[in-house]
Amino acid sequence: MMQEKKFLYIVLTLAVLPVLASPLFAQTNNTLPTKLRPNFFSQGKADSLPVTVIPDNNTLPQGKMSLRNDFPYVQAPYQQSNALAYPRVRQEDIAYNVRVWEDVNTRKPQNRTMMYAMDDFGAQPLIAVILKAINANRLTAFDAQDDRFTTPLTPQKVKETMGNGLDTSATLDMDGNITGYQVRNKAVDLDSIYTFRLKEDWFYDKNYGRMMVRIIGIAPVIPFKLSTGEVIPNSEHPLFWIYFPDLRSILTKYKAYNTQAPGTKMPFDELFDLRQFKGRIVKSDYNNPGGENWNTLMPDLDEQQKTEEEIRKQIKEYGSDDYDMISQDTPPKKSKRK
Repeated sequence: MMQEKKFLYIVLTLAVLPVLASPLFAQTNNTLPTKLRPNFFSQGKADSLPVTVIPDNNTLPQGKMSLRNDFPYVQAPYQQSNALAYPRVRQEDIAYNVRVWEDVNTRKPQNRTMMYAMDDFGAQPLIAVILKAINANRLTAFDAQDDRFTTPLTPQKVKETMGNGLDTSATLDMDGNITGYQVRNKAVDLDSIYTFRLKEDWFYDKNYGRMMVRIIGIAPVIPFKLSTGEVIPNSEHPLFWIYFPDLRSILTKYKAYNTQAPGTKMPFDELFDLRQFKGRIVKSDYNNPGGENWNTLMPDLDEQQKTEEEIRKQIKEYGSDDYDMISQDTPPKKSKRK
């Protein structure tokens, strides 16, 4: 009986082996046709294949001009303006000062002006304005390791920091054999960057007799994500920092949506000057000698909200009564205090 089983096993083995070794079986167990299989790896040829880096400065979505008049009237060209000069401020005139870091979510209804769609007259989202200026070397980005603008970044480093990464594709010859690789930057997904962090100082100037504000820096903010794509809560962090005074002259060249008069447009710089946005304070130097983010200093959201309300109340009280709290571009008036 044992000899019969052994004989049957040998017969079955000899019958199956030719099938496993046949080209047909090998083809059905591979997702690529035989001629496209990278057999050069087994022959040690992978290291000898050329890798070409394709320079690509157009990783941002490009707006297209309309080929017809898209209005019932002849649209006047957009008139660019210059950024209004700030009133001169002296340190000895500052009676009160608080620095805050404020996150502005452009997906909120009151901040949608910063996500304005591209049109024929230069309108585009705020993040596109910033990135295009960086790519053209008209604006310097700084490493987000701190917010004091200490370490400049190259345009390429900014792309790497944003994490859009690289695309690698194989080049094939006429027979379908892999002859090399091309590497290029991935296109930036503008919709994935929708929060901006403002670093700003609120101060009461005795000379002008009013509360004033200066935006010092601005940074695009994104959260960390798991490999599954799930967002890690409270992990928002700046990608890089921009010195806001450097950005102002660039913002004047681009339009933002005017919520009060949709038919007319305003420069992006004016949107910030008039403070037509609403943010949430995430950090302040008020009662915070260590300069910690509120998520670390006070993880409880109710406590954060209470502290934010207290800071905004102080700002409002200094700018209330017979002293007006004004935007940073308002011309100075005669002081009401001696």
